[in-house]
Formats: sequence, C-alpha cells, structure tokens
Amino acid sequence: MKRLLQKYFHLLKGRDKGTVAITFLLSLPVLLTVIGVLVQYALLANARLTLDRAVAAAARSAMTSLPTDAALDNLPLSTSSNNVNRSALMILESLSPVSQDITSDATTVADALAQVGVNVPPTYAARYSFAQNASQVSITPLDVNNVPIPA
Repeated sequence: MKRLLQKYFHLLKGRDKGTVAITFLLSLPVLLTVIGVLVQYALLANARLTLDRAVAAAARSAMTSLPTDAALDNLPLSTSSNNVNRSALMILESLSPVSQDITSDATTVADALAQVGVNVPPTYAARYSFAQNASQVSITPLDVNNVPIPA
C-alpha cells in the first residue's frame, strides 16, 4: 500500500493538470457570496430610492392639497389627506407584489390613469392594493419650530 501511494505521488509530482479547475472550484463560493451581497445591496438601494420618491410625491401633494387656513380653505381634511395618501401609494405600487384582493380605490385610480392616457399595466390595481394594505401614511401638522400641532 505504501508503495502504491509513493508511486501515485510520484506521478502527480511536477504535473499541473487540474490546478486551475481546483483553484476555480475553491474560489467559486467566495465569488458567489460577493455577487449575492452586491445584488442584495442593489435591491436595498432601489427600495430606498423608491421610498424617498414616494415621500417626495406625498410631500408635493400635501403642499398643494392640504388646507393651510381653516378660515380660508373649505376643503375637508379627509379629502385632501386622501390625495396625499394616493400620491405615495402610486409610487409604492412599483415595489409591491400582486395582491389577491383588489380594493375599490385601486380600481378607481387605475381607471382614472387609463382615462387620461396613461398605459396602465394589467396588474396595476392589484399592486396598488398591496401597497395600500401594507403601508400607512400619517399626516402631522407642524408649527414653525417643527413641533407637532395638536388636533
């Protein structure tokens, strides 16, 4: 047995066949881990950018539709806050999976977008419904010093 092992090691001595394949196989798990981490980081960055975009859309909508002075504006707060909520949900729809139960607000938004000429995908209402069920938009009025104003 010892002689057989010595003969085998003597045959392997000086040969480089298979070295590249073994090196590749040993480094493959590290390479796949690095690629997986990069892909996950890209997905997280995309979600963060989309969330920032939704917050900006809701803030723009709040600046134009929320009442500024109760004595001058006769819009009820619930109507204008629905506009702010819809603005955020329309952006969050792009990140959302398809929901099984489609809300009436989702079909209303999808129909309104289609009526103004926007090419709405068939799953838009289902993804909007998921965003609607999975997120919460709250509006807190602030004074000049960024202190919340009690209702």
